[in-house]
Amino acid sequence: MGCDVVSPYFAIKSKYTPNLHKYSKEGPHAHSYWQIATVSYGCGFVMLDDESYSVSEGDVIIISPETTHMLYVEDLTMTTYEFKFDTKDSFLLHQLQNLPQIIKGIGNDAIELSRKAVHEAQDAKLHSEQFVAYIIAEIVLTLSRFSNDNTESESNKGYTDMLVEYENDPCSAKVRKIIEDGYSTPISTSTIAKSLFLSTSYICRKFFNSYHTTPLKYLSLLRLEKARQLLESSELSITEIALMVGFTDIHYFSRSFKSHTGLSPSEYRDRAKSGYAVAF
Repeated sequence: MGCDVVSPYFAIKSKYTPNLHKYSKEGPHAHSYWQIATVSYGCGFVMLDDESYSVSEGDVIIISPETTHMLYVEDLTMTTYEFKFDTKDSFLLHQLQNLPQIIKGIGNDAIELSRKAVHEAQDAKLHSEQFVAYIIAEIVLTLSRFSNDNTESESNKGYTDMLVEYENDPCSAKVRKIIEDGYSTPISTSTIAKSLFLSTSYICRKFFNSYHTTPLKYLSLLRLEKARQLLESSELSITEIALMVGFTDIHYFSRSFKSHTGLSPSEYRDRAKSGYAVAF
């Protein structure tokens, strides 16, 4: 790959701190280029279109062009390494387009590469821009490999297997019930927190301690499992199934389904109805 594979606009280290309950460096906004944010410390939230997701150290956020987004915290601190860039390379663009919006728990690999890119940009030495471009490309390929490996390792798990209880907690059980009862309706961690008269960060922390996953990750997996069942057992269209299980964007549903199974919804249905064994 040549040095023109990625055109970086900037690479920065950002710190988000609490201020009057909620703090963001920018309000909800969108732009015409790609953005990757690696959480290097703490935890917080990212809004992607109309959904909010909790993120913590070692998580990576992929923001595609024209996606309305905002990173923010409530009562904790979060530090990120952020990159904004363009690419016209078809291979790299394909990898980006097939990545999930939130990649959980990639850990030090992404953090160290991100730190290296930011330091290179700050040093502004000879060929720094080219070095940053190469590092961003390496980050994308590392995320693609991690996401693929993670999909394969989890492909045999149904949604009931995703919630091994590591810690018995009444609050987490209530959050789980709200998700399982209302997965087909719009749900966010903030609405769940309000219904329980608790803070969003508190329920996310308690849920993670109990189940080693986040409420929204479980919600997404539950919706995908329900969609899988409908793809196998019904003649409903892909759009009808997506809406029925709680997805409001058919394209996001298709990307999420393929990211988790390695197959598009239509490919999954075709294989299942042809009698092939399909792992999920």
